[in-house]
Order: sequence, then structure tokens, then C-alpha cells
Amino acid sequence: MIEHRPFLALGAVRNDWLDARLHFRVGDTGRAEHTPRGPLYVWNDDVFAPRSGFGLHAHRNVEIVTWVRSGAITHEDDAGNRARRLAERSLNGSLIVFLILLVAIMLAFPLLA
Repeated sequence: MIEHRPFLALGAVRNDWLDARLHFRVGDTGRAEHTPRGPLYVWNDDVFAPRSGFGLHAHRNVEIVTWVRSGAITHEDDAGNRARRLAERSLNGSLIVFLILLVAIMLAFPLLA
């Protein structure tokens, strides 16, 4: 079942370099009633301060999907891989959001695909 979660009702993390909204609870952070959906267990809307970000941290057996709404983001790993993503421009931004949601739903509920 698809559950509507208003943006302002999502769990939040705020500090000097990050303003994040959590669609699902991560550890002890976020709203207890916002449990993960099968393999889709983290979905955040993160806004980073310029020249900031997370330090090195593990990502084991997960796929990371990043959609840059404005500016740019650089991702590096401990193997020396580095990638920079710029904000994508579209005449129809709602199509991008729809496609991301569709992929997320298909990952969470593979029997529906």
C-alpha cells in the first residue's frame, strides 16, 4: 500500500552542514512509525552546505541513487573512485520525480513489477 507522508511530517536531521528529511526511520533517527519497506530502507531528502558532506562510511550491499536538484555533489570512495554529479535540468521535473518513485516502488515491491 502506498502511504502519503507530507514532507513536513517526515523525520528531520539538522545541523550546521546538513538539513535532511527522512522518509524512513534510520536507526534511532526519524519517526518510529515510518518503517522501511522491504529492500527500500533509506530514502532521504538531503540539503548539504557548500563544501561539506558525510565522511567515509560503509555502503555494503546497497545501491545508491542520487538526484541533484541544484548545485553539484561529489562522491568518493576508499578505492579511489570519484564522481561528480551536476543538477539535472528538465522541462518537466515532475517526470523525473515520477520515474524515481516508480523505480523505488519496483525495488520495494518486486512482485508488482
